[in-house]
Amino acid sequence: MSEYGYDNENGSVRVFEYLPYVNEWFLLGKRIKGENQFGCGLALSSDGTIVAIGSNTYFEVYKFSKDGEWVLMGDRIYKGLYPA
Repeated sequence: MSEYGYDNENGSVRVFEYLPYVNEWFLLGKRIKGENQFGCGLALSSDGTIVAIGSNTYFEVYKFSKDGEWVLMGDRIYKGLYPA
């Protein structure tokens, strides 16, 4: 769930998992917070363990760890720094 207006437009993303045997959604890990309308772009892997999150100025990619936390993969990627 993208909340790019969260915290004075800084933005955040929360990822949920649906468990059909209890018919409920559960939060995976903690809220992932960012800056510059973080969450205005969002992509999730088919198994739900990797999420790419964009803001107005950068992208970050996170992986859900065995410890139940979202861990940043690599460095922040800034928009406009690389040739198309």
